[in-house]
Amino acid sequence: MPLINFKTNLTTLKYGLDRPGGGYSGQPYIQAPIEGPNTPGLFDRYYETNRTSLDFPVRGGAISQLVGGTYSINSATIDRARIERFFNDAPRGKAFIEKQVGLQLSNPRTQVQNALQVVGLDLGNAYLPVTQTYNPLNTLLQVQVQGTGAHFNRQGAIPTIYEAPQTTYEYIARETNTASANRLAMLRALKLTNTGGFGLNADDVTSFGLDLIAVDRLGISTSRSQLFNYQGGPGSVYGIGSTIIRRATDTEAVTQVYSRIALNYSQLARQNTYVDSVSPLTARVQDFREQLVDGQGNTIVAIGEYSKYSQEKRLNVGNPGTNDVRRVKYNQVITQAIDQVNRINPFYYVGKDPWEEARTKGQFPDDMIKFAFECMSNDEPGGATALIFRAFLDGSISDNNSAEFNSFKYLGRGETFRTYQGFDRTVAFTFKIYAQTRTEMRPLYKKLNHLISQVYPDYSPKYNIMRGNVVRLTIGDYLYRTPGFIENVSVTIDNSTTSWEILLNQYNDDDVRQLPHMISVAVTFRPIMDLLPRRENKDNPFVPLIGNKDRYLDPSAITVDDQKSLLIPADVTGVTAANQSPLPTGNIAATGGTTSTKPIPTYLTPQQQTKLITQANPVGTVLPSTNSTTNGI
Repeated sequence: MPLINFKTNLTTLKYGLDRPGGGYSGQPYIQAPIEGPNTPGLFDRYYETNRTSLDFPVRGGAISQLVGGTYSINSATIDRARIERFFNDAPRGKAFIEKQVGLQLSNPRTQVQNALQVVGLDLGNAYLPVTQTYNPLNTLLQVQVQGTGAHFNRQGAIPTIYEAPQTTYEYIARETNTASANRLAMLRALKLTNTGGFGLNADDVTSFGLDLIAVDRLGISTSRSQLFNYQGGPGSVYGIGSTIIRRATDTEAVTQVYSRIALNYSQLARQNTYVDSVSPLTARVQDFREQLVDGQGNTIVAIGEYSKYSQEKRLNVGNPGTNDVRRVKYNQVITQAIDQVNRINPFYYVGKDPWEEARTKGQFPDDMIKFAFECMSNDEPGGATALIFRAFLDGSISDNNSAEFNSFKYLGRGETFRTYQGFDRTVAFTFKIYAQTRTEMRPLYKKLNHLISQVYPDYSPKYNIMRGNVVRLTIGDYLYRTPGFIENVSVTIDNSTTSWEILLNQYNDDDVRQLPHMISVAVTFRPIMDLLPRRENKDNPFVPLIGNKDRYLDPSAITVDDQKSLLIPADVTGVTAANQSPLPTGNIAATGGTTSTKPIPTYLTPQQQTKLITQANPVGTVLPSTNSTTNGI
C-alpha cells in the first residue's frame, strides 16, 4: 500500500473499499490494534501470551471464568466475537444459520422430548423435538469454551440447558417404557395387531390405550400402507417436504407366510418374552418352533429342549461366558466353565475301554466323536494309559495306503515286470488342545507330555533293554482302538492366534504356569494290523481296515437298512409252502410266487444267504440252491 504522504502514521490506516468496484465488506470482523500503550486489555493479554510463548495451561492463553461458572481462554473469546459478527453479517450469516436449521430438520424423528419440554414447558407438538432444533447461540457458546474441555450440544433450544441425557436410549427407555408410550409397543399395536380398515383415526389409537400425542409426535402414519409419515426428516430437503417409510409387506393377510417354517404376522404379534423375577437370567424366551404346526396341529420342524440337549449339557464342553456367576477373583474356579474332557488326567487301566473306565471314575468323557490315545504297557498285558482329548481336529486327516512292488526286466523284453513285496500305511492328522479355564491347564499339558513321550524309548525294568511303544488310536469309528506306533509328534505354538498364561503371582497360582492356552499338535501314526491284512474277496468278505468297530462293515452283520436295500419284505399273512413258487438260484422269493429283482450277494456263505431269505420270507422260504420249500427256517 503506498503512503498517503510522508507523514502518514501507519497505525491509523483504515479498512475499507475492499470490494470490486468499491464498497466495504466489513471484514475482517475483528480488527486488532497494533500493540501500544492504549491497547485494550483483551488484546494486550493476547499479545503478551504470544510474545512470551506461554500458552499455559492450554494453547490460546490463560483460562478465565465467565458468568455462570463456564471457563474460556483469550483466543476463544476473540473467536466467539468473530463468529458472532459473521452471524449478524447479512446475507451470508443469515444464509448459514438457515442452512443449519434446515440440516437439523433433516434428522429423523426419534423418541425424544421436544425442545421446550426440556426446560419444563409442554405445548404439545407446537415445538420441534430436541434433535431437530438449532439455535446459533449453542454454536457461539461452544466456540467460547473451545479448548477448555467443556462441551455444549449443537442441537437444542437453549445452550445453557444440557439436553444430552434426555436424548440417550437409556433415558428414553426408562421414561417411556410403557405400553402406551413405547414406540415399539405403538408399532406392534397399530401395525401388527390391528388388521382392519384402510387407515387409523383417533378412536383407533385410543382404543389400544396409546398416547395420541406421542403417536403424532413420533410421526407414526395413520395409513395402513405406511409405517411413518412426518414433516422434515431424511426424506426432506432442508426440512422442506416429508419423510415416508412404507411397509415392505401388506400384513393384512395375517395368514401369509414366506415358507412352511416361518411365522405369520399374527403369530409374530403374539410373541412374548417375560421375566419371572428381577434377574434377566430367568427370562423366558418363546420357542417359535412350537407354533409352526400343520393342519393337524403337528409340529413341522424338529424341536429339542436346548436346556437339556445343548453341548454344555450333553457333552460338558463348559461355558466360560456363563453369566450366572459373580466373578470377584482372577483365580476363581467356575465349575460351569470347565470342559470336562479337558480336565481328565492321564489314567492307567486294565481290560476296559478308556471311556467306560473314565465313567467308573466319575469323569465325563463324552464328545461329538471319540478321540483318544491308549499308550499300551510293555510290561502288563491289557494295561494302558488313556489320553482322552477333546476332538478339536484341525484340517484334513490323511490315510495313505500304498503297495510296494519290485520292478525287473527279462533279457530281450521291453516291458517292466513287477512282483508284489508288501504294503505300507500312514495316518496323519492335526488337532488342537485349548484350555478355556485354569482348571484344564495342568491335565491338558500332562496328557500332551505323555503323548510326546511315546516317540522316546522305553526301558525294561529287569534288563534295561530299549523298547518301542505301541499305541491304540481312536478317531471316531473310522479308526477304533487301532494299534500302531507314533512316528512323529509336532507341536506348534502360533502366537498370532493364542494367548499365554502370564502368571503375575497376584494370587497363589500353584495350578498354572506360563504356558500358551492353545497348541496345535500334528501326529503321524503307523497302524499295526491286529488281523491278517489282505484284500477283500468272496472268500474273505470282511477285512476291517477302516470302520473297524462292532464289525460294522461285516456283510454277515445284517442291519435294518440292509434288509430295506437288499430284500423285498414278504407279506407273511396266508403264506404257505403250497402257494410259493420255486425260487431261481441266486434270487430272493417274494410273496405270491413272484421273484425278487434283488439278487443275493454271491460272496455270502450258504448260512448267510439262508439268513437273508428267512428274514425276507419268515414263512414259506425257498432256498436259492434248491427247489424245495421249507417252513420256519
